[in-house]
This record gives sequence, C-alpha cells and structure tokens, in this order.
Amino acid sequence: MCFLLFSIFQTARKRIRSGSLLRPIGFLMLTVGISVTASAQTHIPSNAQPVSAVPSAMFDGWFHDGEPTLNGFVDPANSVTFSPENNNSFYQWSWQMLLWLLSEDEEGTRVFDSAAFFGVSPPDSSGNRSFIPHVAGQSRHFSVRPVTGGPDGLPVLMTKQGRLVQIEPPRVSGKGFSMVRSVTGEHVEISRVVLKFGKAIFLDTRGRPILFPRATVRRQIATMKIVQQFSAGKKSVLLDSMGNTFDPEEGQADGSTFMTQNGSLVYYTIITNDVFAYFLTGAKNGDIKPTPTQFPTTQAELDQIVAFAASRGAILTNPETLAVEIKMAWVEASSVPDPSKFITTRGLVPKYNKTSTQWTPTGQSESVELCLVGVHFVGSATNHPEMIWSTFEHLENSPNTDYQYITDNGATQTVSESTSGPWIFCPDSSDGPFNQAHMQFVPSTGVINAKSPFTISPSATIRQKPWGVAADGIPNQENATSAESNTQIISINHSILEQLISGDVRTNYFFVGSTWTLGGAVPTGRYPKGGNEIGTSMLANTTMETYVQGGPGYSSGSNCFSCHTATSPSTFVNISHIYPKLQPLP
Repeated sequence: MCFLLFSIFQTARKRIRSGSLLRPIGFLMLTVGISVTASAQTHIPSNAQPVSAVPSAMFDGWFHDGEPTLNGFVDPANSVTFSPENNNSFYQWSWQMLLWLLSEDEEGTRVFDSAAFFGVSPPDSSGNRSFIPHVAGQSRHFSVRPVTGGPDGLPVLMTKQGRLVQIEPPRVSGKGFSMVRSVTGEHVEISRVVLKFGKAIFLDTRGRPILFPRATVRRQIATMKIVQQFSAGKKSVLLDSMGNTFDPEEGQADGSTFMTQNGSLVYYTIITNDVFAYFLTGAKNGDIKPTPTQFPTTQAELDQIVAFAASRGAILTNPETLAVEIKMAWVEASSVPDPSKFITTRGLVPKYNKTSTQWTPTGQSESVELCLVGVHFVGSATNHPEMIWSTFEHLENSPNTDYQYITDNGATQTVSESTSGPWIFCPDSSDGPFNQAHMQFVPSTGVINAKSPFTISPSATIRQKPWGVAADGIPNQENATSAESNTQIISINHSILEQLISGDVRTNYFFVGSTWTLGGAVPTGRYPKGGNEIGTSMLANTTMETYVQGGPGYSSGSNCFSCHTATSPSTFVNISHIYPKLQPLP
C-alpha cells in the first residue's frame, strides 16, 4: 500500500505545471477515496523507443492556455500551414485534432457538439442527406447503421481472397424469386443455388441449370466491385455482372451491425465542420467558381469559402482546420463498467419490439446517456486533397492480436494476444471465433435480423491489426517492418497520455493510426505492391470496420482508401461518401 501511495504521488507530482501543491493532493485524495469497476483495457507499452514522443514545448502549445490543465481546451492543428517532415507530423496532427474535438468550452459544450459543427442525416428514400445545425439544449438522434458502408452507399463484405466488395440485393420477380441474367441476356428466376466441386450452379424454377448466369447491378460510381449474394444451402455465393463467383469470408454478413457484451447496440453519428458545410454549399450552388473538385488545401481556396460564408452571414469558427468530416460510434452508458471514463452525451435512440431473432423499430425514440467508443477523424491539409484519415478507440473496447514493437534498448518485443478481462466488445477470456457478425441491419426498414445460426447477440471482437499495419510486409516508405511502424504509434500514444493531466477523460482514448497517400496523389492501393497508401496502411477501427478487418497479415484486410476511393483528381470530393448526396445548406 505504501508503494502504491508513493507511485500515485510521484505520478501526480509529474503533472504539476503551475507549481501549486493542490493538484497532487487532490489527485491523491481522488484516487484513494473512490473505487471504480475493474475493466480490461488496451495496454500501451511504456518501454517502446521514444521515436515519436511529442516534445513538451509542442504539447504545451496545443493547449489554449499554453500548458496542460485537467480537461483543458486544446486548439486545433493548422491544416493550412501543415508541412510534414515525416510520419510523426501526420500522427501529431491527428492527436491534436482529436484533443481539440473532445475539448470542452467554458459552458460545458464539447467542440463536436458546438455550433461550429453540423450533423449529417441518414439517407432518405432517395439516398439524399441533409445538414442538421447543432442547437444548444436540443437532443440529437443517433442511428443504427451497418458498421461498414461502401463508396456506392452499399454494405461491404470481404471475400475469402481478402478483397472487399459491395453487396446489392438481387432483382426479384413478381413471384418473389431472385433473378439473374442468362447467356441470352434475359432475366431468369432462380429456384436455388447448389455447390458442386466448388462451383456454384444456378437452377431455374424447372430445376435446369442457367447458362452463364450474371448479376444485374447498378452502374458503379467507384472502383470497388458490386456483387449480389445468393444462398447456397447453408453457405452463400457472390455473383458479379461478368458471371464471376466469389466465396464470402466465413462469418461475415452484409449490412452487419453489432452490440456490446452487455446488450447495447452501437449507434453512429456523422458530423462535419462549418468549413466543409459552406464549401459544399458554395460548390453545389455555383457560388464558388470554378466548381472545386477537391476539398480545400490552400489559403486561397479557404479564402473563397470564408468569403462565401460571410455572404450568408456566417463567420467560420476555426477555418484553419480546413474541411473536416467525423464519424463517431456510441453505446449506452448503462452497458459500460464506468461511464465516467468516457466522453458522454445525451441522445435519442430508436425503441424496438424485440425477439431473439428480430428487432423491429416501433417508430418511437427514447432519451439515453451515451458513451463514445470510436472516432474516425478525416481532414484536408496542405498538399493532401485525399485527406488524412485517422482513427481512435476507447481503451476498453477490444483486445489485440499478437504484435511486435522495438523497445528502448533496441530489442524487438512480441506482445501476445490476451482476451482476459471484461472488454466492451469481447467476452472475458474468449478464444473466438472472432469478428463473426451475428446481426444484419436493413436500412430501408430499420429492422435488425439475426444471422443464422445466431440470435440477436454480441459477437467476440478482436483488433486484428493492433496499430494499423499488417504483421508482415512493408507498411510505408519510412518503416521497413511492422515493428517499426507499431513503435511510432505506441510511442506517440505513450507520450500524449503521459503528458495529459491524470483524470483527464481523454486519457482513456488511444490512437490506432492514420493513413494518407504519397504526395497527396489519387489512392492506388496499399503500399508497397504498386500502391501509394501509406502511414498505417491497413487501418481499421473495431467499432466501424469490425467485420472487414481480415486477418493479421498483408494478404487479408482493408484500408480507409479501400472504400473511400477516387478515380482522378477531378473526383476527389467523392472520396467522402456523404458528399455526392449531401444537400447544400438552405
């Protein structure tokens, strides 16, 4: 006990910036006087090479008052003057932006909840979305959505070959049969699909094989393949418009959603900053000319947006951030061990009529306290129209698979997988199977269906690529091994969390990684096999890409740019899934 008290005092003593003795004494009393529910959490090694440690002078300068304070306000990174020297510059940008986003002003409003941000509605029946102004004191709606969506607005699924594809429902005849095109181009009703010697055979309603069956899919907006999924007994098969068939990765479900171990669904919100909103409005209304094809990256482009906003009577809050888009994942506070460790907000969530195999929305909502468990933070910056894609999670979300990093004495250390403890998304001491979807969400109706053979239930989630890179292969042009890349991410996490004041709620979140392209070019695939997507180049968040993480290796998995694609600089704005269908501000 004496050693514990000494350690607590020493930790608090390191936090003193103002010279006051009140801070360590208060911290000591708080720690000794309050017991909280134990929980498992992601371990951030403290002995990694400090290759990405943030200098204290830089870290202090992030805070509005010039020094860290408990839950103190952090200013955003300046994306206009962003001038990266190496990977660390991108990682520092990411952490500063997250700390700013989660900062609280003097009135107790978090930046992401402030009037500087707009909510983005779910798609309506035509696929259109709208900006929703943030109004103080007004509850927002939180939606259940598929954990991963493709560039064409369709659910995403991974094939056994590790390739991501989008799933579109097959055409249905008036008699209720699914249909495919035959060799003659006619649409033919399917009675069933059988698998023989690994080959899928589509049978018509007379039981005869359909020659050269092909899926009739929509015209693709992006490069990710669209397929249709058909049942073949207890298995399923994917069919594309050319007649090629694929096997889905075992346990996956198109349109999958999931829940905590204590039964809360995961709810999602999408928000943008005011720069994004006025940029889109000016571009789509023809008020910003020539019509931009990429998000702003220069002061001159920003000046146009500022001027347009001013013509509408709006003053942009932090224009130096350039365009920002954020997706956040939330769970009900009642389902986590200790809500005080989370950023929380109050929101409206749908109510359901529930059975073991189907939850049907009642059309009513209830107000609940919600805890933030995951954040995707995306922003444009100088010379990076493809945007910088960063992701963060709560420490208590999910366990890691095996990974390696380099210690401060130069040795390569392996951290073995451990699922021990009460995780939010993984059973205590689970041995899998991991990342198998138990539920499917139907966007058109809001219904949640169990996926056979499961009931509506939580699955076992694990982080397959703990720090955003594959266990094998070369992650980026700066790191030759995963251990080197992991060390950078671990190092900056340890540095930031050590320098934040103990008790700051933001110490419970960690940086998984960020990715971008070489020179801000159009994404062409993962580095180094002909691709230019670098940084933590196989990045996934267990609250959002839960079921498309693939395995720990390079051959299976995804990256942000796997779904967020552009074919040329003229289509860079479509790298944002919400941009094409998002309506201008009224």
